[in-house]
Amino acid sequence: MNRKQVAILLALVAVLGGIALFLQKTKRGGWTTAAGPGAQKVLDFPINDVARVVIHSPTSQVQLAKKSDVWTVEDRRDYPANFDQVSALILRLWELRAVQEAKVGPSQFSRLELVEPGRGDNPGTLVELKDKDDKNLVRIIAGKSSVRKMDGLPGGPRNVPAGRYVLALPSEKVSLVAESLTEISPRPESWLKRDFIKIDDPATISLTGQVAPRNWTLTHTKGSTDWKLADAKPNEQIDQQKVSTLPSLISNLNFTDVLPPDSNPQESGLDKPEILTVQTFDRFTYALRIGKPSGENYPVAISVNADLVRERTPSQEEKPEDKTKLDQEFQAHLKGLEQKVTAEKEYEKRIYLISKSSLDPFLKDRAALLAEKKPKPAPSPSPRGKR
Repeated sequence: MNRKQVAILLALVAVLGGIALFLQKTKRGGWTTAAGPGAQKVLDFPINDVARVVIHSPTSQVQLAKKSDVWTVEDRRDYPANFDQVSALILRLWELRAVQEAKVGPSQFSRLELVEPGRGDNPGTLVELKDKDDKNLVRIIAGKSSVRKMDGLPGGPRNVPAGRYVLALPSEKVSLVAESLTEISPRPESWLKRDFIKIDDPATISLTGQVAPRNWTLTHTKGSTDWKLADAKPNEQIDQQKVSTLPSLISNLNFTDVLPPDSNPQESGLDKPEILTVQTFDRFTYALRIGKPSGENYPVAISVNADLVRERTPSQEEKPEDKTKLDQEFQAHLKGLEQKVTAEKEYEKRIYLISKSSLDPFLKDRAALLAEKKPKPAPSPSPRGKR
């Protein structure tokens, strides 16, 4: 055996020794590594039978239920749930595979936050999937997140997410999965379907408040970016910069949560609301009844009406050969508006919480919309006469 062969043999022995040492340390730590794509599934359940999802945390709970083939949030009086979000969670749990399996007993569950909520210290988040008869299909606890140190990152080495520990019940089998499972939220408001009114192309915006200064109307013409203050006095000029963002804000309203439809008007302030009314160039009228602040939100009740143009008026320059096409385009647009009315009338049935940041720019006195008057320059002193 020559010197080169001896060197190769020694290198091979060193590599094998390193692998053996690594495996030995892994075994001492109580871990076994799952095999890549063939890793064992954590859960086994009939995915098409899932009709209820219940998520418990130490501080909150949400119950999602499929009713008449529609997912709803029971904690919000069966408000429609985000179907894509619910189905993605169920599929994620069905596909969940172990990266590693831990040989730990119940005495160590608290350290990994794998205790069932209400049954000990350091609880995790419990997810229950049930069938239409409320029978448990699977129960799993999502526990502590796993992190690993990574080098070569901007700012130096730091810990990055590397998965999460889970415990499938009623077994005592603990697994580390690659997914962070951040979509497992116990907050009911995080599961609501987020479709909402869409106020496009406003023509007028007006506020009717409880006091005289909170009464004003803004108007503008089609295609113009400048707004005018209705009944403006000769010395009043609107500040275009102050009102320029209002159309964008009103067109992008969203809500953070919903209240029961029978909420007490006195408690929410909806017995004496300020009313924000918006009319669009498509002749939709939206009335937003705004109550008193609740934390960072306002409770808002909505009404939607439309006085649609149902007959097309041909222009004088219109050619006969264009009439059919223009009539068809008009009818298609009208049908879309009719569908929009029907869909948005559904929002009249609930009271929504809308962020203060979205509505505060509208809840201003009339004077706050005006440009500040520049002080007149003081007259120059008269030059003293020569002696």
